[in-house]
Amino acid sequence: MAGGVFSPDGNTLFVNIQSPGQNFAIWGPFQRRNSARAREMSYDAPAKQFAPQVLNKLA
Repeated sequence: MAGGVFSPDGNTLFVNIQSPGQNFAIWGPFQRRNSARAREMSYDAPAKQFAPQVLNKLA
């Protein structure tokens, strides 16, 4: 699976499968979205070795 994303109105979930290159649209009903929880679930800081290097001049 290459990724999944909801449509802007939250009624359709699009799922992409990289091989063999298929896309799916899945219609609800889905539970109401909780924007606070969505951010909690979708955010994580990168591992230290993958974090961007920021110069002190910019920080």
